[in-house]
Amino acid sequence: MNELTIGEAAEFLGITTRALRHWDAIGLLEPQWRNHSDYRLYTEEDLTKAFTILVYREAGLSLKTIQRILEEPSTEKEHLQRQLKLLKQEIFRKESTILSVEKLLRGETPMTPQDFADTFSHDWSENYVEYQDEAESRWGDSEEWAASQSTARSMSASDWQQVKASDAAFVSELHRAWQAGVRPGTAAADRIVELHSQQIAQWYESSLSKQLILANMYVSDERFAAHYQGLAPYLLELVRDAARRGGVDVDNPSWA
Repeated sequence: MNELTIGEAAEFLGITTRALRHWDAIGLLEPQWRNHSDYRLYTEEDLTKAFTILVYREAGLSLKTIQRILEEPSTEKEHLQRQLKLLKQEIFRKESTILSVEKLLRGETPMTPQDFADTFSHDWSENYVEYQDEAESRWGDSEEWAASQSTARSMSASDWQQVKASDAAFVSELHRAWQAGVRPGTAAADRIVELHSQQIAQWYESSLSKQLILANMYVSDERFAAHYQGLAPYLLELVRDAARRGGVDVDNPSWA
């Protein structure tokens, strides 16, 4: 591809020349070449970088954030992986918003300010794509995965907020039990195990063996370890005891 003038580059990219001039002025996209009249000329490499910027913008990132990302020593593949993750997250947000609006339209009562807040607030999906990709790679062929995805597709932003609140409440209950010295095998411990089961049942059918497999994963995955405030081993201890008493082979649990 030959070098393009700023007007040609803007048309090719589907943006304005003003945007390109602004990107140049702030050092985000400075064309490598100028002609004899000192006019900007955009190379294929410049245009590739411009498309990278546009993808990040589409995902909602600020120009300052994009500039910081592009300054990092990342390979093209790493940039593409990051862009794919952001685009998936944006698709998820828009699909959730569409579902929420459709639900509100089906309702017979006027939309309240809270309805709008629930519909258009998306902080609950911050880590969704990361977990989504990993979970699909592990369990994408399972009935539980299909069930959880079906549930997720039907949920509104308000539903996600409730899930988030329920999870936070469970972590708080777990912390209180640990502080109170609740030991495995007691009624209080079994209550924690039951609450954990209810968290799983929001997505698919729960069982003690599934709980045990998940609790083991919480311990080995540093993200879950942080999420449970360092109490993943304690939760595993409670679940393991309940599973043992429930007849589960705790040394070799099956996903059933």
